[in-house]
Amino acid sequence: MTRTITTALIICLLSSFMAQNADAKTYKYDLDGDYSIDPDGTLFLNTDDAEVTIVGEDRSDVLVVIYHECRIEGFRTRGGDDFEMIVTEENGNLRIREADTDGITIVMGSVREIYTVSIRAPKTVNLRIRGEDDDYRIHGFSGDLRLDCEDGDAILYDMSGDHFEISMEDGDLDMEGGNGMLDMSAEDGRITIEEGNFSDVTCDVEDGDIFLSTNLDSDGNYRLNAEDGGIEFTVLDGGGEFRLSFEDGRARASRDFDMVEEDDNYEEYTLDGGEAIVRINVEDGRISLRKK
Repeated sequence: MTRTITTALIICLLSSFMAQNADAKTYKYDLDGDYSIDPDGTLFLNTDDAEVTIVGEDRSDVLVVIYHECRIEGFRTRGGDDFEMIVTEENGNLRIREADTDGITIVMGSVREIYTVSIRAPKTVNLRIRGEDDDYRIHGFSGDLRLDCEDGDAILYDMSGDHFEISMEDGDLDMEGGNGMLDMSAEDGRITIEEGNFSDVTCDVEDGDIFLSTNLDSDGNYRLNAEDGGIEFTVLDGGGEFRLSFEDGRARASRDFDMVEEDDNYEEYTLDGGEAIVRINVEDGRISLRKK
């Protein structure tokens, strides 16, 4: 009986508190500023659940425009007025991150958020980006890129750098361009990379597909792996040796490729035009080789 009375009292108190705070409240945060960075400096960005656009341009400074709006209907232990971005210029680099918030947020009602980040930076800078549920649109950079995100999609194009490290959990990647090294990993998602000029590729996905088209470097190494999914590898220019392994799957190659070995779960091909080594492995899925 005592427990029942205590529970009922708590419910009544919460209901009373919510009734007193039932009016919808909207909190807004705006940041619009110019910041310095060295031409070969690094731009660090850390966000959570934002729509992010980063553009590389012929400019010497960084324009940062951030808008956050939080509309609360009901009860929330923390208001929307606690959102803040910290921007720090240090040693020729620029760091942009959300301010830390303490405690656990409890919501009884609904919360609607709008969160956009727009950055225009010198096209030569390097990018170090970390996020959780963010979507990205990045283009126009010749520096290195490191992108680490959990749930979200990324679109990259007009990228001419030599070093790309990308780690995603649940999301799709669409990328155009890129040179040098590509190190890519994902859990659930589709990876599409076009018009590459890579000399070293490591690409791993768990549940998803990989579509990669690139020139082959004669001294290059390319390693692609998918567990439950397929891999389509398109050679734009160059040639080499292609070693394909699969468990519950199959492989096929266009007539440009010459088969030199075949077994139950292994096929090997050659393509005139170079001496690159390409290793492709799938567990449950298909492998497709094409020459453009």
